[in-house]
Amino acid sequence: MNIVSTLRRALTALALSVSLLAPAANSVVSSSIPDFAYPQTVATDARKQLNASLRAGDETKALRSLIDFALAETAVGSENTPNAIAEVKSTIEKLTDSNARALPTFFSLQFIPISSMP
Repeated sequence: MNIVSTLRRALTALALSVSLLAPAANSVVSSSIPDFAYPQTVATDARKQLNASLRAGDETKALRSLIDFALAETAVGSENTPNAIAEVKSTIEKLTDSNARALPTFFSLQFIPISSMP
């Protein structure tokens, strides 16, 4: 796969994720704003919310929780980056909407070295 098709795929994923998250940005968020001064607490709470959102079928809230988890987990320490990547990959498998899968798929592409892409 050449760089142009890789870039096109990444931009398509970004466009889909923006179209998915735009309605969520306009809605009122019922959860509290996470306090990133305590990243371990945010990570724990975000993982609980992620699991609850997936069980409830609320994929938009699940994506928000996944983002909070990944940010908090890596804020705790760079040694937690593999945990964040594993959670992103795990969540991709649990999401049913292809538009919802676009955002975490785009995130996971950032972790793949270009030299290892087909």
